[in-house]
Amino acid sequence: MENQSNKIDMYGSHLGMLKIIFKAFKIKTALEFGMGDHSTKFFLDQGCELFSVEQQNIEWFAKCNKKFGDNKKWASLFLPFPEKIEDITYRINLDFVFVDGHNLSRANCVNFMFGKCKLIAAHDFEKKRFYHWQNIIIPPDYRKIVYTENTKKTVLFVHISLL
Repeated sequence: MENQSNKIDMYGSHLGMLKIIFKAFKIKTALEFGMGDHSTKFFLDQGCELFSVEQQNIEWFAKCNKKFGDNKKWASLFLPFPEKIEDITYRINLDFVFVDGHNLSRANCVNFMFGKCKLIAAHDFEKKRFYHWQNIIIPPDYRKIVYTENTKKTVLFVHISLL
């Protein structure tokens, strides 16, 4: 029988980088593609105004809304069509974007947010083909920083004005 207390939670493998980012930068507003027990809770615990977009599972969307819905700094949207990210409107200036949603939309989300936000993190970067990361076109005024925890990679795209 496997010892569950020693099991690594791979769904939370991005938390190490998020903690580093939040120590290094003043983040008050965030957008996440793909809500979850770890990321959504982390952002809200930091006091962020957060807009979460769930792209895959309406039951998961409902579960997260039940769990976090009372937080006045949180808004959410269910957008099951990954190609429709351009239709997303938000009323806040974004300090940070976290991309951890539908596999067909992740690269598009990153590309869409270049120029709209100076800090963009993409989770599960080790799965290049599955998440279509090769489709990201990094503008010349952004730099790529790779964070690895265990076998998982989270990449941060940083605008040069923040370096």
